[in-house]
Amino acid sequence: MALEEPAPDQHPLPTALTSIGYVESKLSDYASSPDYAKRLTDPEGFLAFSADFMGDGRLDRARVLRNVERNLAYVVVVLVREKIDTHVILSMTLDQTEKIGIRVASPSDEGGSAAGITIFSLDGQNAATFDLVDDDFQQRIAP
Repeated sequence: MALEEPAPDQHPLPTALTSIGYVESKLSDYASSPDYAKRLTDPEGFLAFSADFMGDGRLDRARVLRNVERNLAYVVVVLVREKIDTHVILSMTLDQTEKIGIRVASPSDEGGSAAGITIFSLDGQNAATFDLVDDDFQQRIAP
């Protein structure tokens, strides 16, 4: 089954977070960071991607949101269905975002169709994967 590509306006930023000053991280935000060259190897700088997190054939959006005034950032997944559900996977300070990236993870179950999200350190030292389980994202436990 082919994934249904949403129209560009189907992935609005979460209203509650944008109303308090959060914006989507951009590659240019990290131009002076030590791992900028690594970010250039990914079309979205390891800061955002689209994937089907529910296994229903519709693309959802994972992204890193920043709030400079609060010195805070969130890794979020936005699920757009009848309503917009925003799941905060991880919160961190802005300087910590210089060291992390996000990417799609293959489904946790063989033959499954729901993708996960992996948050990883750009130096390759650490990674954690999260899957949508019962309407909440939970860290995947290695077998």
